[in-house]
Amino acid sequence: MGNCNTICYNDNKNLQLGGEEHLENIDQNQIPGEVLKEINHNDQGAGADQIVNPNDINPRIDEEQEREKNMDLNGTELHEDPKKILENLQENYEDIEEIKKTIGKKERTKLGMVRLKNGSTYTGEFANGMKDGYGEMCWLDGSNYTGNWVENRAEGHGRLTHADGDVYEGEWSMDKANGFGIYTHSYGAQYIGNWLQDSQSGYGIEIWPDGAYYNGDWCNGVKHGYGRLTFADQSYYEGNFNENEISGHGVYVWSDSRQFTGKWQKNKMNGNGQMIWPDNRSYIGEYCQDKKHGNGIFLWSDNRTYIGGWSMGKQHGIGVFISSDGETKKGEWCEGKRLRWCDEQEGCEKEAKEE
Repeated sequence: MGNCNTICYNDNKNLQLGGEEHLENIDQNQIPGEVLKEINHNDQGAGADQIVNPNDINPRIDEEQEREKNMDLNGTELHEDPKKILENLQENYEDIEEIKKTIGKKERTKLGMVRLKNGSTYTGEFANGMKDGYGEMCWLDGSNYTGNWVENRAEGHGRLTHADGDVYEGEWSMDKANGFGIYTHSYGAQYIGNWLQDSQSGYGIEIWPDGAYYNGDWCNGVKHGYGRLTFADQSYYEGNFNENEISGHGVYVWSDSRQFTGKWQKNKMNGNGQMIWPDNRSYIGEYCQDKKHGNGIFLWSDNRTYIGGWSMGKQHGIGVFISSDGETKKGEWCEGKRLRWCDEQEGCEKEAKEE
């Protein structure tokens, strides 16, 4: 975000519920009524083993991260030695006379606006020569932070407005969004939930202007774990996510009432599953890349049944057809077309192998 702190925010709903206990950590007054009503209506409760606990996340700490711990929002190293504090003031502020008076004092002193050499300004409290207490920092690009500070770092509750109009308001720790917070895009999309090290982690709700929303687990800024993604047309997916993609076991319900329950990989039906159509047709079996592929059973609404092989969504290979009156026939299919009926299975299989 230029000169001020950058929050990593992921805004991806290109995919097609966590447990009610998660809502205890969310201010429900911040959630639009229709979304909250829908969440409470659909919430079946996720098992504890499905929830990503932000406390279980151990961010990699390298030398650069260690150095950042000792930097304020301006990238200036922090020092407690009075001499170093004075040098820091002389290096970064235009007029330090009033700030110098706070060096060595723990009590906070409210000062008027002070200007930094990079053009930004700060208005608020100081202690021991550092921003400490409540104050407002304004950068040249139009971004600003208003809230609590501890030793030159944003700490506690605060509001950061980006130059492009995006806003984060919530809890901070060590200059980073940590704890509960709300991120609102200038175009209306919003995230309400938990943060860790400037990234959505834990439980959160993401809402888009068209009425679509996601509520569930997050890890390092992406949908990860168990969640429900509901679209504007009220179709939805509920199940497992892996790094922003539908992966694992889940249920997808289309707006026309089609429903698939089964395995997913990278946003596609992949593995064993069951598809049910509104007219009572159904398929149970294997899928690959969103298509029936492998072995499966297709049942028509009039009780006709096909049991056998499939390839890329079409009947393929040896199969058994059962008519609506119970008559059973074995045959061979190729790309959805029946080639022949087989009086005896052995002969049919032999012919198929020879071809």
